[in-house]
Amino acid sequence: MIGKGLTHRPWVRVSALVLSALGILCASHTAAKADGDDKSNKGEFIPTGVRITPSAAKGSIFQPLNPGLASAPTFTVGQAVTTAVSPDGKTLLILTSGYNSQNFASGPNAGNTNPAESNEYIFVFDISGGKPLQTQVLQVPNAFDGLAFSTSSKEFCASGGPDDDAQDGPDHVDAHRSVAFIAGPYVKQGAVVSSKYTTVSMIATIVDILGIQHLGTYDALDRPMTDAFSKSAKKWDFTSIVPDILRTMTQLPLPADNAKNSPKKDALSAFYARPRHDANYWAEKTAGFNFDQADQVNASNYNLILWKGLVGDNVAYPAERDGRDLSKNRGALLKQWRESRIREFTQERAAQSGGGN
Repeated sequence: MIGKGLTHRPWVRVSALVLSALGILCASHTAAKADGDDKSNKGEFIPTGVRITPSAAKGSIFQPLNPGLASAPTFTVGQAVTTAVSPDGKTLLILTSGYNSQNFASGPNAGNTNPAESNEYIFVFDISGGKPLQTQVLQVPNAFDGLAFSTSSKEFCASGGPDDDAQDGPDHVDAHRSVAFIAGPYVKQGAVVSSKYTTVSMIATIVDILGIQHLGTYDALDRPMTDAFSKSAKKWDFTSIVPDILRTMTQLPLPADNAKNSPKKDALSAFYARPRHDANYWAEKTAGFNFDQADQVNASNYNLILWKGLVGDNVAYPAERDGRDLSKNRGALLKQWRESRIREFTQERAAQSGGGN
């Protein structure tokens, strides 16, 4: 555990809130000194490296988390993932993060998600008198795990924001995988790491490197991205490549164009140097799509529109996943893909100029 002042302590006696999908349970537990200490083998060992006693503290109660929705007064929320106690010890916050959504019960939208009542919540409890007393519920459109008080105990901050799921499709590995970059002298260079990591793994890595307290249960129990790092530093540098389309189509304050920060001049870079279509084309193709909230667009239809608009009608849309093991021979696979794209773009340009088939 990390105590006050971010000091690591080998064992401490703590008071914690054990959260369940139905409510909260005030409990106390004792962290064992070490797994190999024969005198400390009581309690349940958990992945954070401590043991907790399964029995609740005397006087503990279950209390449901009811946000008081007008359309669903008996609705209780789940996925209570993070808590924070004010520095003065008088206020307890509980943050939910999950799928606390409600559907329209009647009317033309019956069965569909009701955005006005599909939120996450921050429950505020007065704990100055012993028994937690719910005093307020704040709605958060979409929450993550971050929750922290100011030193004055009068203000607090919670992390949140829109989801950013990667675009799905048969040519993609998976709908919930996206690109993340790690850079630095301790990052392995020229290595292919096939260990499975998630966004939570990256958060756990950042937290461990900085030596700060974990945001919540998820990153505390996840393992850091150790296979991607080396124990010794190596010389490295990083140059940002500026796509040509940013220079020709925007007024961004970009660095001066030179050979080091510009893409290689070939048919592939020339293809991506100009927009495939104007705004009117995309507006017409996506007419009727709901972009106001995440995950409201028909993924299959949207993928096909993107493919035809960006890749072209002359390139067949993948009907099924390729199935190849892309973790092996990556250099050869990327070279093969690049060469095939250059051939296709060259043929397309020749056809547009009237000199091709």
